[in-house]
Amino acid sequence: MPDSLEPTLAITVDPLDPTPPYEQIRRQFALAVNSGTLRPGARLVPVRQLAARIGVAPGTVARAYRELESGGYLTSSRGAGTRVAENPPRVLKMAPPPAPVLSLISDDSSAPDLPRTTRVGAYGLVTRADAVSGSQVLLVRSSAQSKLAGQWFLPGGGVEWGERPEDAVVRELREETGLEVEVEGLLEVSSQIYDFYDEHQHALRIIYRVAVVGGALRPEPDGTTDVVEWVPMQRLLTLNVADFVRRALAVSAGRG
Repeated sequence: MPDSLEPTLAITVDPLDPTPPYEQIRRQFALAVNSGTLRPGARLVPVRQLAARIGVAPGTVARAYRELESGGYLTSSRGAGTRVAENPPRVLKMAPPPAPVLSLISDDSSAPDLPRTTRVGAYGLVTRADAVSGSQVLLVRSSAQSKLAGQWFLPGGGVEWGERPEDAVVRELREETGLEVEVEGLLEVSSQIYDFYDEHQHALRIIYRVAVVGGALRPEPDGTTDVVEWVPMQRLLTLNVADFVRRALAVSAGRG
């Protein structure tokens, strides 16, 4: 097995890219693993060495490595260092990054008249207790195919025409996580407006309490999410988590 970072792999950070530096690093490594440029067992350069090479803080590289490890791309141990996992996921789509989300739409009459759309989705809140890390919540991360790439969500997605929302959430969790769930009850309905580069979107999210009844956890193959993970509650402070997730957790805790 190779014992160092492939010399042909040039990791860079673009200061003009709105994507956080750690996520730029994570994405480049994930793509390299997915494409076979980084082979199973390949040893990555140490955190401080890579940080000095690309001009970022060591903590930025360390976070990228942690995210890659939690996503199944890397393993680390004393003595062996950080290496590509023997069986890493092969589901990350090789696609250009999505167009940025606009933080403001100009009121100037010359601004484009973007369409207004409504998207109805069904999402599932499922938690569990872990003996080591305490309470955990099941989350998925938006992939490069999503307009909100890198953000963490409750698993779920769009309700198809004629589909009951409670059936949609079961289907979506199966597709995104590999788990079979049953609906325990309606938690809340979230309403949020997004100003994207090509549309004003009104997102209506129907959020259910759900319970896992079968299946095996795995990431979505070639979809709008690229990681699924049981996330400890205390780690939510370090992740880019969608606002509706935090509200749903607060509502769930309040109803205890």
